Amino acid sequence: MKRKLLTKHGVMLMLAASMLSLIGCSKADDNSKQPDSADNKSSVTIEEFYPISSIADSYTLEREYMEDDESSNKETVYGGKTYSGEYALASSEKDTIFIADYEGDNGAYIEVNGVKKEISVYHIESVGFVDVDERDEYKEIVLYDLGPSADPTLKIFRFCDNTIYDLGEYRGNDYDNILFDKEGKIIEGNGYIDFVEQQIITEYFDVTTNKATSVDYSAAMNKTYKLSKDLTVAFCETENENLEEAQINLDNIIELKSGQEIKLVKVDLSRDLYYVELSDGRRGVFTTHLAG
Repeated sequence: MKRKLLTKHGVMLMLAASMLSLIGCSKADDNSKQPDSADNKSSVTIEEFYPISSIADSYTLEREYMEDDESSNKETVYGGKTYSGEYALASSEKDTIFIADYEGDNGAYIEVNGVKKEISVYHIESVGFVDVDERDEYKEIVLYDLGPSADPTLKIFRFCDNTIYDLGEYRGNDYDNILFDKEGKIIEGNGYIDFVEQQIITEYFDVTTNKATSVDYSAAMNKTYKLSKDLTVAFCETENENLEEAQINLDNIIELKSGQEIKLVKVDLSRDLYYVELSDGRRGVFTTHLAG
């Protein structure tokens, strides 16, 4: 897969308006779901979150590629495919699931027990199941989707009250770059800094309230941190701290070693840009997203 600089995705993802009726899908929701208040935001730490690979169910739906007559009315990139099978989305009762993907943003839908929902995808690589919030009785359908620019995206859906609810889409450098705390909170790939020993959360989504929660991390800037792992970065030495004007030559590569100290001055995680001061005194902008 070709790696590239991330582009800014614009404003925060707008989660589905139909989720207004989500609270109360489960009887347990009324008592067990207590979303964090603003006063509790500071208690959220990166150590409480997990990559999708460590919490997703190993069961996957059966995949079949569409025959020509099935996709003849669609101009598809890969011909289109379907996913089908049975899985218990709530309690122990098996639900019949069918997903059709016509490829290349040419149409797709999810169907659960005969209830159908049109969805927007580009290229589903696989379909799995994840328990977004272990405090309720539901497990969610997760689509591993590659967008038109090969951006790994998790699209999550919940089936309850005979309705398919859209729980939003979340992007990362790879699928495991998107983190879950198993209590309804999700961090996108550009929502945290993971290469320093004191990892910094900058934004997370609270599915229990259908809102994105912003975390003020300005206090974490202009401080010196130790790297928690080796980094290969493209670095532009400059005194200009304006990340909007950053111009990085992707051929100008430097190696940073675990344990080395860097000072974080400014960050733009949506574009993977960091204005830093290195341990040798050089100041400039680096990115970890390299073409290749």
